[in-house]
Amino acid sequence: MINEHKQFLVEVVPASLEKLTEDTPALWGIMGPQHMIEHVSGLFYISRKELGLPCTTPEEKLPKMKEFIWNDQPFPRSVRVVGIPKDKTLPLRYGSLDEAKGVLFKSIDDYYQFFEQNPEATTMHPVFGRLNHSEWDRIHWKHTTHHLRQFGLID
Repeated sequence: MINEHKQFLVEVVPASLEKLTEDTPALWGIMGPQHMIEHVSGLFYISRKELGLPCTTPEEKLPKMKEFIWNDQPFPRSVRVVGIPKDKTLPLRYGSLDEAKGVLFKSIDDYYQFFEQNPEATTMHPVFGRLNHSEWDRIHWKHTTHHLRQFGLID
């Protein structure tokens, strides 16, 4: 059975991204469309790999951070990405927006395949600490929703 977060990620996200073009303006933030796609794709990659990333949140604050995963509070509009200087974006990795979208869709598929094969796995999120599959599903849903709203692709 498909849960609501997986349904959103494998059905709503691709349908919503059909409307995203290189000229779609962001409603906030400094990322362009391709930066956003590559950023979202990167988090799916992190969620299925043990990259040796440290958690930047002090241990005593992790319970409060994990509460955020399960509440209905959205991400703040211009939240900063850990490790990236203010008002900077990473260099683009792919040759086009369409190529980046394809990588994102494959990353989502690879993420679900990883947790189907490793249902008890936990991997490190650089802010929320070690997360299991259900925690990652929730973070991916919140994170992707945040960025689809950033470009006016969903309400």
